[in-house]
Amino acid sequence: MAAPAKSSRWGSFLQQAVAGVEARLDNILAEGENGPGQQQTQAPDRPDTPAKEQSQVGPSRSSTSSRTNDRLQERLAKAMAAKNSQSSDARSARPSADGDRPGAVSPQNEPSAAFVSISTAGSASAPSVPALGLDVLSGDTTQNISQPTTASVQHSEETPRSPITTPKEINSESAKTVSTSSTVPPPRLYLPESSTTEALGKPAHDCNRCTELQVRVEALEAGYEQAAKDQQEEIHRHVEQFEALQAKVQFLAKEATDAARKSAVAAPAGSDERKLAERDEKIALLMEEGRYLAATEQKHRSIIKKLRSQVAGDEKVVGDLRGRLEKALADMETLRTKATRVEELEQLNQELQIRSNGMLDELNALRADAATDKSTIQKLREDLRKATDQANFAVAQANEEALAAAKRRTKDLEDSVAALQLEKTFVADRAKASTAEAEDKAARAAERSRLKEIELMAEIQAMEGKLEAMRALAEEASSGAVGDSQAKLLRQVETLQTQHAIATENWQGIEASLLARLGNLERERDDALRRESDMRRKARETATKCKRQDEELQELSSRFPSYQRDIETYKSRVDTLQKRAEEAESALAQARSDLEKQQMPTRLALAVRTNAYFQQRPSSAARRLWPREGPQNFNPDKWDGRLPGWIVSREKVVKPASIKTIDFTWRP
Repeated sequence: MAAPAKSSRWGSFLQQAVAGVEARLDNILAEGENGPGQQQTQAPDRPDTPAKEQSQVGPSRSSTSSRTNDRLQERLAKAMAAKNSQSSDARSARPSADGDRPGAVSPQNEPSAAFVSISTAGSASAPSVPALGLDVLSGDTTQNISQPTTASVQHSEETPRSPITTPKEINSESAKTVSTSSTVPPPRLYLPESSTTEALGKPAHDCNRCTELQVRVEALEAGYEQAAKDQQEEIHRHVEQFEALQAKVQFLAKEATDAARKSAVAAPAGSDERKLAERDEKIALLMEEGRYLAATEQKHRSIIKKLRSQVAGDEKVVGDLRGRLEKALADMETLRTKATRVEELEQLNQELQIRSNGMLDELNALRADAATDKSTIQKLREDLRKATDQANFAVAQANEEALAAAKRRTKDLEDSVAALQLEKTFVADRAKASTAEAEDKAARAAERSRLKEIELMAEIQAMEGKLEAMRALAEEASSGAVGDSQAKLLRQVETLQTQHAIATENWQGIEASLLARLGNLERERDDALRRESDMRRKARETATKCKRQDEELQELSSRFPSYQRDIETYKSRVDTLQKRAEEAESALAQARSDLEKQQMPTRLALAVRTNAYFQQRPSSAARRLWPREGPQNFNPDKWDGRLPGWIVSREKVVKPASIKTIDFTWRP
């Protein structure tokens, strides 16, 4: 009896503590939702618990502890998010809420999930309290974490600790528990806009001020970093305390539920202990159901807020559509009045077109006549130009041919004369050289023959002297040895005879060579005479050619006056055609001036009516009647007679097959 009573007291105490923490967290959430500038936060999606699990009498310890832990973590995260949004006006969302509202993204670093580690030391005989390591949300959160949460943590720390066993179910379920965490954002310093603009505007004069501002910025950044670190440490400390208390509460609730179930099983049926145990079990089930109902309520609140925002947006869109509808109706009335005016203008336009048709027909006829005159003038000018070009070309060609022929013949004659003179000079020089050489050779041969003859005469005289000496010796020796002296004389006579024969042969050879040279000189003289006769014949032929060319030149000179007379005739025809062209151009100018005088009243009337209409801000449909020039800039002096629907080319006005009309009926 004592054990069930004690367990029931512990269970009621833990239930009261958990209920107080949940109530304070709900108050914090309510303050965050009703506060000014609070942004919508979405409840995390939770899987719906099947009806079978709710109807079970004895849920396991692991499921109860994990659900309680998840519920407390969710409420703590909501409270911290609410305080963060009130202090920094920055939206932050849990990863579980991203599925409901994908647009709610925190401007700072997104939280990262980490698993809660539970360290168990020893076995079941040596139990220990689980140590929880947790990463929590950080960012622009301040130290004003909810005071009810801190109070509940302190109250739970004052409760006595009892020995706790950590089974495998608690380790497995605690390992799956997820908590949100984030890193401290980098420090930022926001200076006033005026100071920054002044610092940028005067960089040369505010150097000292810039240095001071930089020092202050560095000091503020260091202080901000230190404050962020302290704040992060304090947040971690508080969250660790809260998680430890939460784990304790869950474990004690599980233990109380198990004890109540065991006591209910062990107690006899219908006893008070069994009723108390069943009541404790029902309380645990009701707490679980309350947790699910709180989550569902939070989800419904977020859905209601979302629907309210959608309704507000729809009302705004409906208001805009109503305004646009009213504006469209007003525009419709305006366009109807303008449509009537446009119809009147269209009728006026049709009348003007009907009137201008006759004028345009006359203008077309005049332009056709002018085009015919222009074509005739152009044709005559072309014929005159061709005739002039032909005459000039014929005269120039004849002169060029005659001059070229005369130059060519003169050049041929000059070349022939120069060649003949050169050949004559060459032949004369060669004949002179040959004659001089032959004379030189003949003189040398005569000199040699004269010398040889002198030598022979000297030898003959020597021989005669010897012969006389021999005779004298013979006469002297006639008295003695006559036979020996005769023999010697005979031998000397034979010697002299042989020498005389040799000298005779030499003279004959010299005479033959001289005769051959004389024959060569005679042949060369005959060749020179023949060449001279050829040159004389060529000179006579050249003289005849020059005489024939002179006759041709005289013939061309006699034909040149006829060419000049033809040129004068063509010039007179050109002058006549030019006069006719000037007369046609003057007639065309007169016709144009008459046509402009006839069109001037029509132009003035059309200009007055057009200006009177377009001064009343015509619609865009009416402006399309003037595709090239705006009606506001209409100038009657520069109007060329065009009307809407007419095509004006450079030469003539082309009338369309049908004049297009514009439908100005308003269509919504």
